[in-house]
Amino acid sequence: MQQNELELYFQPQVDLNTLQITGAECLLRWNHPLDGVLFPGPLIEAAESYNMMNELAYWTFEQAFQNMVKLDSQGLNVSLSVNISPTQLYDSKLIPALVRLRDKYALDLSRFELELTEDVALSNSLMVKKQLHELGALGIGIAVDDFGKGYSNLAFIRELNIDALKIDKSFVMELGDNPVNRAIIEAAKIIGKAKNC
Repeated sequence: MQQNELELYFQPQVDLNTLQITGAECLLRWNHPLDGVLFPGPLIEAAESYNMMNELAYWTFEQAFQNMVKLDSQGLNVSLSVNISPTQLYDSKLIPALVRLRDKYALDLSRFELELTEDVALSNSLMVKKQLHELGALGIGIAVDDFGKGYSNLAFIRELNIDALKIDKSFVMELGDNPVNRAIIEAAKIIGKAKNC
């Protein structure tokens, strides 16, 4: 962070009916001076071992807001998705930090989506439920990432207020070869439609 070696990359989200870019997922990369661009694995491991996950997450949020202002100035009115770690959902500073960024950059929080892994989304923790409820009340979208990869507890999915289900790529990559993958995706689609995802 101090050496300014972290960067956000943007993976476009495309409406397959119109082929228009509707948003982008923020992907954290470490532009290492010796090893080149590193995927987040080593960075996340280091951040976890040094108890810096929150610091890393707040840096990412700030960058996402700054970049949305830049995208707006270029006429690209899109939403941005940011991955959120389990640590964040137990941090009482999360909501105030997002409100501060909203006010600082004068951006509507409904243009942002937080992606959480299935196991975190399905946590029975009261703190997680409270945070997710408050995030939703602020207009922030909640997406369950890698859906189907973990243990899909349908009872929790039924109760959870979410805006998107992101089906794990292992099902999509073999979609043409495996009829069970197609069935799983169809089932997720039905669940998502019932939940207005």
